[in-house]
Amino acid sequence: MELDTHLDLVKHFKEQFSHNSALIHMNNAGLAPISLPARDKIIYWANRFYEEGFYTDADYMEDVAFSRKKLSELVGCQPNEIAFFQSTAGAISQLCLEYPLEEQDEV
Repeated sequence: MELDTHLDLVKHFKEQFSHNSALIHMNNAGLAPISLPARDKIIYWANRFYEEGFYTDADYMEDVAFSRKKLSELVGCQPNEIAFFQSTAGAISQLCLEYPLEEQDEV
């Protein structure tokens, strides 16, 4: 990848976030600022759920499947290997339920 292409990608990525100069985000502990596309997607689904409720289910599940597919391509796995959790702590807890932990093991 050429340097200007890399710099262009970084610039584009950074432009997707708010630039409130009064705030500095260091360790956000899961409450980091979200990107503009993420904000727009949240607003989109909030409006659909508000107006249509359960009638959005097929479209919502299609969007979830699309997200799984794109994430699996990014990390190099199959879409059925992608799981969504409300928090990192919740994901780790679920993982530990399936992991063969023994007495005195630490996570």
